[in-house]
Amino acid sequence: LLVGSSQGRILISELGGVAADINALPQQSSAKVMGKLHVNASEAPVASYAVQPTNFAATTTVRSLRRCPVSNSKIVAAACGDSVHIWDVAGEATPSLSIPVNQDDPETSVCCSWGSSNIVAVGGASGSCFLADRRVGPDPVLRLPAPAEYAVRSIDISAVVQSAILIASTKGVLTVADARKPSSVVATIDSLQEMPVCAKWLPHHPDLFASAGMDGTIKLWCLRSRPNYVVGSAQFGASVAQIIIPRTYAKTRILGMASDGQLCTAMLTKKAFMAIAPSGLARDDVFIATQKGRIVDTPTEDTREEQRAEVLLYNRAFRPLLKVVLGAAKRRELRGDLDFALRVCSLVDTKAVTGMELEKACEARFDGGGQSTLLQDIYTIAQRLPSTVIMSDLKGFERPESDDLIRINALKLNITMRKLLNAGETTFVLNATSTMASILGTRPDLVETDVLVGTVRFLLQQSRKEGASFVKQAADVLIGSVDDGIEGEAREAMPQRATHLLRALLLTASEPLITSLTNIAPKKIRKIHRTFLGNLRVAKSSIEAQLMVCDLAIRGGDDPLEPFNSDPSPQALAAAKAIVSYVAKYQADSLADDSAANLGVFTWLGTRPILAYLKALLTCGNIVAFFWTAQQYLDAYAQYGTGSSRAAPGTSPMLSNVNDLVEGELERLRVEAEDHLSEANRLGEADEVSLRVIGEAQKVLTAMHPFMLRTLRLTLECSNVAITSEMSDVPMLMKGIISDMTQALSECCDAWEGLLGTLSESRLTDRVKSQCGPLVTDMLSKTQQLADDVALDATNEGIIE
Repeated sequence: LLVGSSQGRILISELGGVAADINALPQQSSAKVMGKLHVNASEAPVASYAVQPTNFAATTTVRSLRRCPVSNSKIVAAACGDSVHIWDVAGEATPSLSIPVNQDDPETSVCCSWGSSNIVAVGGASGSCFLADRRVGPDPVLRLPAPAEYAVRSIDISAVVQSAILIASTKGVLTVADARKPSSVVATIDSLQEMPVCAKWLPHHPDLFASAGMDGTIKLWCLRSRPNYVVGSAQFGASVAQIIIPRTYAKTRILGMASDGQLCTAMLTKKAFMAIAPSGLARDDVFIATQKGRIVDTPTEDTREEQRAEVLLYNRAFRPLLKVVLGAAKRRELRGDLDFALRVCSLVDTKAVTGMELEKACEARFDGGGQSTLLQDIYTIAQRLPSTVIMSDLKGFERPESDDLIRINALKLNITMRKLLNAGETTFVLNATSTMASILGTRPDLVETDVLVGTVRFLLQQSRKEGASFVKQAADVLIGSVDDGIEGEAREAMPQRATHLLRALLLTASEPLITSLTNIAPKKIRKIHRTFLGNLRVAKSSIEAQLMVCDLAIRGGDDPLEPFNSDPSPQALAAAKAIVSYVAKYQADSLADDSAANLGVFTWLGTRPILAYLKALLTCGNIVAFFWTAQQYLDAYAQYGTGSSRAAPGTSPMLSNVNDLVEGELERLRVEAEDHLSEANRLGEADEVSLRVIGEAQKVLTAMHPFMLRTLRLTLECSNVAITSEMSDVPMLMKGIISDMTQALSECCDAWEGLLGTLSESRLTDRVKSQCGPLVTDMLSKTQQLADDVALDATNEGIIE
């Protein structure tokens, strides 16, 4: 407790165990004087002075005593004599800095006020008014406009808008100044209080301030209430010498001390307080309607609710405020008025208030305030909750229900995401995904399905890597409540809404084939959905694998929907090997799963990852795996098309794309076979076997040798898969593939035989044997080795023969 005296002293007292009964304070309080702060070392006796309270003679009376507002600060300023003195309570008893009011012509100091931990405002008996920086020294750093030759009775700096300074002078006027534009006056108000002796800003409302006058009145003023500004007044029996506005009350609560010792209290009635609340949304609504050609004569239900929300905000009634905002914003959203719905939601946002405006102004770092004016800043902040309001410190404050806060945040997210998706703002959408994932993990019922689906689709199109990351994050939080050990009950154990969102998420991320079909009945499509989503954990794993395969393909510079490139770059080859390796592990893990529904890659619905995997097999030369995987895909997806593995044109993009890959690989084999046949038949029909013909024949046989062995191995291994799998019947596509390769091999064998027959009739027998004999021997040897390596049935034995 700091007490200023008439002897230039400030008494420091520490209060311990104060009794609860205020009447017992004088007897029960354990307060005692702990120390003193002295203006100077020599003090004259009190009896030497006989000074009236309204006389500003240079006495030792401490006229203004202010503690620095920074939390736990021990810095004190007081107006005494012709200076404002600053002490550190924890330091010496004498001032650490004395700031003279007027260095050229001594002037009695009347008032002081802190603006920050460093800036102090000073007012003098002859009209001097300025800001000083205790870091710089006693000289003024910024002079403020005040009526010349009139004493500055009170000066106060707003806690909300720091550049707003309120000055009361003996001229009877209240002056509002902007520290950013110190040469001009923002507002000059005639107080009509004979002489205002004290004026202070309200701590939680930037547009309100109170003043006390010699006529015994306490008045409340609002800078938005032009032209008179006054919004309330209370009359008391004696002049009010000082007022205090506690920070612990959300609304107006003004305490005053009258000159007759009476404690005065004043506050604005609830009705009056509601009447001065801002109505910015209502004005904006009328303006927008006028711009669109609509005439609004009477407030609509929406505008009435929005006005009510603004009144509740101004009254700091946060619990009912949230409920009103929820209803009003939701109605705007349903009408498609997203911009206005977002503005309604923003009523619950805290308006950030910087704490550096005053110090910047004093350091001359402001450019005159730019386009912003003090009144504009005050009006803007008055329509929101300033960040300087610490709600936990307010008496009678009803804390908002946490569920309402979550609902408003979710509503804002839904509205914001719709706007961002419509505008195509990729960066902002990415920034909002973490908030969406957080809400999905706690309250999935508050996230709209179209917002989630739209976000997934947008990100996978615009930024596939980030999109895949969000899909995994969202799927994890949605499925996170499921006990990993209860696999069969996964869907039942999850909240209904989370299950619905997870299904929508997975179907969207899978780029489902069925959405591209035109001849599939809705009933069948729903059945396909149910099959794919029968086990959500398996479906989630499937989606993650598909996204990973697509990402690897893109890293290799390959678009899965583009035709296959038989001459891949090193980067594409490395990507293909990574895809094959990843899918092999994924498939092994899937088949090891106890779930009967987990068939690995054959549960995939996405066109891109399927084609990427098949093309990777081709790139790596895994032709047998490619043919059989394609066969299994076609069998699995035949139900979406024509009912057979040979898709009719236009019925199924998926089937058509896989068929194109298969036909393309077979065509490559046919073309290579035809090239070999053409050369072998040309030489086999030669009229005379010369040395040149023998040399050319050696080259042709040398080229045919690896092709025939490779084709033979492919044919045998394709047939062998059916044997080792104990298939009762080889699938139709594989029958065609084996038949095509067998035919090509048979024609090559005939051409080989015909060419050898022509060579055997040559007179250059020794040359033929030396140049072509080893090729025949090697072919026989390796054919026999192949026969030993594979399981043989009647078909394979025929191929070997």
